Amino acid sequence: QINSSYDDFSFMIGADRIGYYASNKDGGVGSDDLYSFVVRRDFEVLPFIRFKGVAKDFNSERPLAQVKLTLYDNNGNPLESTLSDENGYFEFLEINGNEADYIRIEKDQFQTSEISITNAMRQGKEPLGIRLVKLGLNVPEQIGVTGKILNKKTGESLANATITALDIKGNILDSTKTKRDGYYTLNHVTANKIAFLRLAKDNYQTEEVAVNLKDLDESGFLRVDFKMIMENFPLELNTDIASILTMLRARYALKRKLNWVKL
Repeated sequence: QINSSYDDFSFMIGADRIGYYASNKDGGVGSDDLYSFVVRRDFEVLPFIRFKGVAKDFNSERPLAQVKLTLYDNNGNPLESTLSDENGYFEFLEINGNEADYIRIEKDQFQTSEISITNAMRQGKEPLGIRLVKLGLNVPEQIGVTGKILNKKTGESLANATITALDIKGNILDSTKTKRDGYYTLNHVTANKIAFLRLAKDNYQTEEVAVNLKDLDESGFLRVDFKMIMENFPLELNTDIASILTMLRARYALKRKLNWVKL
């Protein structure tokens, strides 16, 4: 019998329909015994999704404990629920990922919110960033982001650098380019979704900068300035090559010494 009242674990089924699992149930020869079985009927493997992340205060970015997160299907039926720990961390697993439709986020003295499940979220490759807004706190739905982009080495203003606002999963919220003086402005960014700014320009290293909403000013704008680094500085490249050559010479000398001792 599988799924007994004992500890049955490590369940798996191979492509040949032969399955295995371990259990400490009575009748075995040891503490945990390995059992095999044959699947004689057709079966459907249900996908599963795993959600993990950190819940924070929208204003202070402080991690929040005891945040209740509940996964619902498209009929409003709860599928799974969990609470964030003292560090704001949460994780839960839903076996039938096809049924998951949205997450409801709840905590005393904070506004209840809901997040729709996207295909990117179903992959579970990156943690979710959950921000909760205190009751009575007026946070604009749309915010702006502005700033200036410079060359880190020379201080020169960089024109035509691409600035892209991203959510926690890397989805694009808004995008623009810097002007001749290096300034840029994003006017239509969803406040509770923005997580990063991506900065890109030909011959420069692409950067991603975390956005902190506690720096939002009274006009509803964030100021984010940045200094970009050119790719393949000759000095840095020569230094790297010199370090590699030194290491190779040392290894070669050591190898010759060891061979001499052996002989």
